Amino acid sequence: MGGWIKIYQTIREHWIWNDPRKLKWWIDLLMLAEWRDSKRLVGSDLVTIKRGQLIASVHYLRERWAYKDDNGVQRKPSEHTILKFLSLLEADQMISRAKHPATRATMITIVNYDDYQQNSAAGCNEGSNDPCNDGCNDPCTEDKNNKNIKDNREGKVEKAKNAFPRPLSRRLILISGKRGTRWMPSDS
Repeated sequence: MGGWIKIYQTIREHWIWNDPRKLKWWIDLLMLAEWRDSKRLVGSDLVTIKRGQLIASVHYLRERWAYKDDNGVQRKPSEHTILKFLSLLEADQMISRAKHPATRATMITIVNYDDYQQNSAAGCNEGSNDPCNDGCNDPCTEDKNNKNIKDNREGKVEKAKNAFPRPLSRRLILISGKRGTRWMPSDS
């Protein structure tokens, strides 16, 4: 399983940054969300899931978010803890929840998913979730902006032109693939 999501540095100013477990759960929800419209079989019903949505039961999230405590004992968050976390995200308008009418499965929608996960640069392949083939930000090759900054620091260039299009914020993307998971800067 590969792919990537964009994470803005401004997340450090958000309340979720202060709780590592909740931050992990939030990022996991972002990674579980569909990056394109798709269809899934839920029970015996075919369900259309739109971009930015996921189907997840509390039981599924409880199993998925199991962790080891300080003594190395495997623990699972309680159903109450997960429901409280989802309610907190809902109250902050980060997600919305609804029951699918036919299957009664819980559909979680990431609010503003397209605003944060869009391919806004010209020439992007809309259907691509492969960072090495999206036509926009190619983390598989050298980042020219970072090279300009490095050259400027070493005195090779008088000014790094357009090194940071937005001086106060840079976006990072989380890439997971054969070589492991790592954070890479995003140009768009």
